[in-house]
Amino acid sequence: MSIVFHHVIFRALLRWGAALAFCLPLKHRPGFRLRALGMLLPLMGLTYVLDPSAQSTNLHELQFSLLALYVSFFVLLGMMIYACVEIDRKGALYCAVWSLLTSQTAYEGWRLAEVFFECRGTPLDIDGLPVRLAQLTTGAVFYFVICNALSRKMSYKGEYHIGPRQLTSAFFIGILFMFQAALLSGGDMVKTPRSLVITVMIGQFYFLTLLYFQTEVFKLSAMQKEMDTLNLLYERQREQYQVARQNVQIINKRCHELKLQFRERRLKRHFHGRHVVSHFHKSVVKRAAISTEHHQ
Repeated sequence: MSIVFHHVIFRALLRWGAALAFCLPLKHRPGFRLRALGMLLPLMGLTYVLDPSAQSTNLHELQFSLLALYVSFFVLLGMMIYACVEIDRKGALYCAVWSLLTSQTAYEGWRLAEVFFECRGTPLDIDGLPVRLAQLTTGAVFYFVICNALSRKMSYKGEYHIGPRQLTSAFFIGILFMFQAALLSGGDMVKTPRSLVITVMIGQFYFLTLLYFQTEVFKLSAMQKEMDTLNLLYERQREQYQVARQNVQIINKRCHELKLQFRERRLKRHFHGRHVVSHFHKSVVKRAAISTEHHQ
């Protein structure tokens, strides 16, 4: 197996694994596994076609190749994520940016390890079993870090609420990241000054940190909007409760007044009835007395 083809497979698996890691915390579509496996072959094919290390050693051509690779995989990984999980298009493309940058970081780490051993005069045997096991271990650690440190914490309640500004900013941060990656992807990486390599790595780490903080800021903004909405609903419910309480108090007061009025009317009727009976009794007694006098 040639070195170029070996790197193609390794980079394709890194990108595929990163995209899969961002899919795991989300709600899967029917046939998730088949959809995910079906995207692996296009990823490998596109990686082989656009692999910058196999096309040129010129810096400008490398930057152009990496830019074309970035845009192409930005679309392809976005389609993969959108086809595998229930997410909107902007969220899928945002996860695609993260998948590309994290996989590129992992690949650069492996390339630095190769250059380190090459500078020591003991280049790695790509076809050897120890190197294969080391790559599998690196991929497993990379997958574990993405799953536990990024994908599960970046989503909010299992969803991504990505706006146009956040997606545009992430896209251009990715472009700047890939321009710097061209300095570490060339074939003459061994001849690159150590100070330049360290500067580029610090710059890439800065871009990743900036992208992560941007994600957290927008997530906190979304949480604040949700909290404001909940507070507004609470205030409205509290006002409605106060109005209902006042209405109940008015109704209770009116009922009490009506009870007093009914009681007063009942007492008046009672006293009026007793007065009529007494008057009738007196009238009967008076008539009886008159009748008795008349018969005498």
